[in-house]
Amino acid sequence: MSAYSRYTRKFDTILAMPLSLYLLLVIALLASVFIKVTIPNIRVAFSDPALLYAIRLSIITSLISTALCAVVAVPAGYVLSRRRFPGYLLVDTIVDMPIVL
Repeated sequence: MSAYSRYTRKFDTILAMPLSLYLLLVIALLASVFIKVTIPNIRVAFSDPALLYAIRLSIITSLISTALCAVVAVPAGYVLSRRRFPGYLLVDTIVDMPIVL
């Protein structure tokens, strides 16, 4: 095994550890929800108008947000990948900022 391969394996292992801990946390949270929740409790919860309103609002908001992002991002991505123009680096930096944050 080459030194590069050993380095890559160590690096991958180090990167996988936080991901494994995160997945373990998510699985534990989901398990705790399903262990304590029964079918009658779910029926009661979903008969609450406030919960149904919150779910409906979340779905509508996410659909509108996804549509707006697609309408803006697809043309912007196309232009940024195909053309170079004055201010390209500034626009590219502004577009990449939310990813960094």
